[in-house]
Amino acid sequence: MLRWLIRRRPLALLLLLAATVPAGAADPLALLPATADAVLGANLAAARGSAIFERLAGRFELDAMAGGAGVDPSRDIDRLTVALWGAPGREKSFLAVLEGQPGWQTRSKALLEGYREAGEVDGVRLLTGRAREGGPELTLAFLDETTAMVGDRAAVEAGVERRHATAADSLRQAGVGVPADAAAARGQLWMVAREPAKKLPSQSGMPSAGLGAATAMLSSLETLSFSADVRSGLDVTLLGKCGTAAEATSLAALTQAMLAMARMSAPATEPEMQSLLSGAKVAADSDVLTISMRMEEGDFFRLLDAAKLKRLEEEQP
Repeated sequence: MLRWLIRRRPLALLLLLAATVPAGAADPLALLPATADAVLGANLAAARGSAIFERLAGRFELDAMAGGAGVDPSRDIDRLTVALWGAPGREKSFLAVLEGQPGWQTRSKALLEGYREAGEVDGVRLLTGRAREGGPELTLAFLDETTAMVGDRAAVEAGVERRHATAADSLRQAGVGVPADAAAARGQLWMVAREPAKKLPSQSGMPSAGLGAATAMLSSLETLSFSADVRSGLDVTLLGKCGTAAEATSLAALTQAMLAMARMSAPATEPEMQSLLSGAKVAADSDVLTISMRMEEGDFFRLLDAAKLKRLEEEQP
């Protein structure tokens, strides 16, 4: 998820602009559209101070995004919630809601350069501009002292209008609220996707059997949730809601087989990955599949360093 954010500098800009209040003051799901394919979140306030969070913040250079403006997203932002939607295989549209620490007014003035007043909607001031040359035009809205929002103008205006009532067109009212709340309770980084198999790029010309085991696994899922708890080591939970209990049992068996194959193919030079796969737990309870894995901090850091070294080697001419 962090890599997705870094590739989209406009969203990184809002990470710097939206420092407002401590996490928990708003219900972002009530502001996001019911038609979103997926929603992801990061509770940075809860993760802050953990060894893994600090390492990832440094790896992705979150503090460098401030550009000298005095705002550090790894310290000043408490919570980020993003809704994603769009056709498979194409760039996703998004609407983000952010909450953070007070004081952004005095620290983020430089970040508003290049943005212009864009009127109001429902009494809320809008700013429009581009976070980088050639980037998409975005609209910023500061709903009040507790909430900031970014996306294209139509999405932001619709989000603003959802503030005053329990909107029927919000993710909160679209059946995503319960799994999203549960995913957020399990970890500081989380995501919920609806009907994930339908969001995969089409494989034209390939028989259904050629789509691979991953597609077959996803096809029976109504929702797929991901959570990562980084406070003490790395605890990952994947939870899939299937249509029937029989589908969940079949999916659990297929998952076990795939894990066995992954363990056999894991390089002997990566004992950390072998340990992670060997410790994976798979269970089916009624129509719900649960996959859980744990990695100690030291193993996680060694894998991270190995991946970085491999990337550097591949970049060599």
